[in-house]
Amino acid sequence: MKKLLLVFLLMSIFCLTGCMDNGKIIEDDPFYSLQAAYNHKWLSRKEIRKIHSLYNGENSESLDKQLLEKIVEDYKRTYPRENIDEQEVIIKKHLGTYDNVVVLMIDYKRSLVQDMIRNETVAGYRFEYSHNNEIILVWRGNK
Repeated sequence: MKKLLLVFLLMSIFCLTGCMDNGKIIEDDPFYSLQAAYNHKWLSRKEIRKIHSLYNGENSESLDKQLLEKIVEDYKRTYPRENIDEQEVIIKKHLGTYDNVVVLMIDYKRSLVQDMIRNETVAGYRFEYSHNNEIILVWRGNK
């Protein structure tokens, strides 16, 4: 009986520490986490569902080259590092443009932002990131 209680207690502790999201709300204008964009009502539940579907699929929407350059420039300005090379900031997926926000997966090997989020649940949809250098950010550059 004591062993069963001990196993149950250990499993409960594991679930409480390992099953919870460790996502933090990012509000580094013009970049925001999905949760922040949803909280501000820039994204609806329906749009979060579409983003979730695109995130889990192979497809990516196309992104205008000028807009892409603006986003990369804003990223480098918002998260400055020494000797930044433009090729180090990679837009892995464009997950849609919704009114005045652009949702994308950014991969930047030397960024600190990615260490903040590993998993997040937004509007009931769970996003699990495969590694620290890959998260979804919402860019709101044209207010």
